[in-house]
Amino acid sequence: IRDLAIEKQFLLSVAYHSSRSGCVSEKIIFPWKWEEVKPSPDFEIAYDLASSISNFVPKEVDVGFYDVTESKSRKGNAHDWFYSKTGCIQYLIEAGTEIIQSTDSMLVEDTIDRNIKGLVHLFNRASGYGGGQYGAVNRAQITGRVISPDGSPIVAEVKILELDGPMLEKRMTDSVFGRFRRLLVEDSYTLEVSAYGYRTYIHSFTSSSSSIY
Repeated sequence: IRDLAIEKQFLLSVAYHSSRSGCVSEKIIFPWKWEEVKPSPDFEIAYDLASSISNFVPKEVDVGFYDVTESKSRKGNAHDWFYSKTGCIQYLIEAGTEIIQSTDSMLVEDTIDRNIKGLVHLFNRASGYGGGQYGAVNRAQITGRVISPDGSPIVAEVKILELDGPMLEKRMTDSVFGRFRRLLVEDSYTLEVSAYGYRTYIHSFTSSSSSIY
């Protein structure tokens, strides 16, 4: 999984887990707010999407939808590693209640059916698709290509200066297309693109929830 994540540089990821004790159940957990005062640079973006996913995933017995919470301790969480090392926002979804280990297959199928809606919404958010029952209301993101004058891709570091921090590995364009992509919320940002042998490019822009920039 580690090698695959580094190779593919995913934008989003979900790890589904079921709590056998029920002590951590029906929750959507994302990176991170350490010591309750140290949020990740993309905290607002990760929280916004987690809340949107939750709106599509009703709880099994209780009234309401899955709870949303950030990871709070630096204890080797996979979702914290995914985000810090690859830029991928991974959600740990605790999918089950205390009876998830039941031999009743209907219960398991029901859990899957309720969670699939949130997963489809995640795909729509990644692609910027706003239509359909599970479309993304917020489609704010930036994407682009870094290319040389002859059109060949350049592997370059891409920063959003307002969403950067020393705990994050460099976010690079892919080597095949020179493509980069970042999820955002509506706000003003500063893009910085740099590569060895080239002049650094800086561009200010404003993202909109209605379209991909």
